[in-house]
Amino acid sequence: LGILADDQQLRIFESRDEALEWAEDQVLAGAAATEVAALPGLREIPLFAGLKSPEALAALGEIITERSARAGEIIFRKGDPGSELFIVRRGNVSVNLPLDAGHRYHLTTFTAGHCFGDMAFLDHQPRSADAVAVTDTELFVLSRVRFESLAKIGRAHV
Repeated sequence: LGILADDQQLRIFESRDEALEWAEDQVLAGAAATEVAALPGLREIPLFAGLKSPEALAALGEIITERSARAGEIIFRKGDPGSELFIVRRGNVSVNLPLDAGHRYHLTTFTAGHCFGDMAFLDHQPRSADAVAVTDTELFVLSRVRFESLAKIGRAHV
């Protein structure tokens, strides 16, 4: 029809959501190309920006673990216990609601600096969706058990 140049391909999606997810992936892929090589530390994560004292940051560093996830790896599934909070250091994590017949509804994609898994972490309920690494991903992980033990120590010092 002459709408596209010879070297362009027309993309057809089954739904608007699939088209939006594809567009989001293209934007994130462009952003990933400009990421710095060094992984951010706790101090660079916006969630912890309010921690001014080195002691508070050090205490947090002692209870947070690090985890890697390969592209396509499932981080958690709907119905899993919500005992951990995740913070993306590098990479992209897609959160999807599983539907019937193997379909899924894409809810959002998290990138460096964002936290996810917070709802189940806070309300002690099972996970409400699946989380999958879109790219090779580095995460900070905060377990509820370790967090609550730190909170108890903090209350004892007050």
